[in-house]
Amino acid sequence: MTAYPWLPEPLKFCDYDIDQERITEVAYAIFKNDFIDSCPTCSGFSVKSVRGKMEGGKEETFWHIIKEEDKHQKGRIFKTDRCERINWPRPIIEGLSEGRVICWKKLHHEKGKKEWRWLIALDDFSYLVVLAVRKGYFLLRTAYPVTRTHTLIALVEECRNSDRCP
Repeated sequence: MTAYPWLPEPLKFCDYDIDQERITEVAYAIFKNDFIDSCPTCSGFSVKSVRGKMEGGKEETFWHIIKEEDKHQKGRIFKTDRCERINWPRPIIEGLSEGRVICWKKLHHEKGKKEWRWLIALDDFSYLVVLAVRKGYFLLRTAYPVTRTHTLIALVEECRNSDRCP
């Protein structure tokens, strides 16, 4: 059972003899239901997934959620633990209005562009959802379990030194 009773149990792909392709299809069905077929809201605004950028018939945001950057392989690699928590981003986003999560703002710089982001975390910083601020809506950028100690420490420090979301 999860330490957060309001979150669904993680999926248990390790309990089944299924391959990466089948795991991806099951995870995508949940992502599609939560972010394509319907949209959660955050502070009164819709949270949408990046549309148009597709890989293998699936949205770029989906791949970003289930894969992790690997600097040694210079790319992103499939992570079962990310797939197992594909049912967490939506309730975490919706948990903001209920005071169940922590949220702070960050000005993100990438490839010469700047965008404001809202970072939404469980109170122990074990899972993070990242939303980009747009006019009249949010864009889901990524979501992932925080598994590295240095990342967790950096997030705690960043949150402590940042403005909180309304």
